[in-house]
Amino acid sequence: QTVWLDPASGETAAVFDDNQWLGYAAAISPDGQWLAHVAPHLQALMIYNLRDGRSLEIPTEMGEPGVWNPRGDLLLYTDIVTLGSGFPTHVMRVNVESGNALDISGEDTLGDSAPAWSPDGRSIVLSRRTPDNPVAGRAWVLPSSGGDGRSLAGGGGQHQTALSWSPDGRFLLSQRIPLGGLRQPEIWLHDLLSDEDVVVSVLFIDIDRFHAINESMGHVIGDEVLQLLAERLGPAVGGRGY
Repeated sequence: QTVWLDPASGETAAVFDDNQWLGYAAAISPDGQWLAHVAPHLQALMIYNLRDGRSLEIPTEMGEPGVWNPRGDLLLYTDIVTLGSGFPTHVMRVNVESGNALDISGEDTLGDSAPAWSPDGRSIVLSRRTPDNPVAGRAWVLPSSGGDGRSLAGGGGQHQTALSWSPDGRFLLSQRIPLGGLRQPEIWLHDLLSDEDVVVSVLFIDIDRFHAINESMGHVIGDEVLQLLAERLGPAVGGRGY
């Protein structure tokens, strides 16, 4: 069931009066005007206007969550389509004002998934399988209107998914899952300007007696200690560390 949550009080309230109405993966548009959620009992993506009560029911076989663009007037979702004797997954773009849905995937793709909008809403990144790479999805960037796009460097022998943009639109994060061997999934950072890939590593450091600093001197002093430690570690990791 889909519920409202008041972050201040922690109180919840059902969105729908009918408690038998199923819903998950709820997402509010950035402008606060629309609510989208998956309704599995209807095999549909439901979209509601929170101001005037309008609603859209978008049939979907996969039940994938919708992804809002920054303006809040377009929604992406992944679904199964029929092309000849095949059933690839394509990314659809819905205009919530008109209700029109547009297939933005190319006919040659074997499967598109995991779409994400760029911060300015002009581009979309997704994971794409193609005839020359039928098993592993590779990150592709294409215009928000669909059409031709480009494959990003790297990712050979790996499935790329969980794609997301940096706030300035320059970098893309992706999870890369090796198709063979015993290697573990990795997080990679792609620079769209230089077309370079860098693997992301997270370093966990245990600070001896840090709890005693927090308890005896307060969390403000504890935060200052962490900032000082970060400044000293900065030269060790170089320009590519944060």
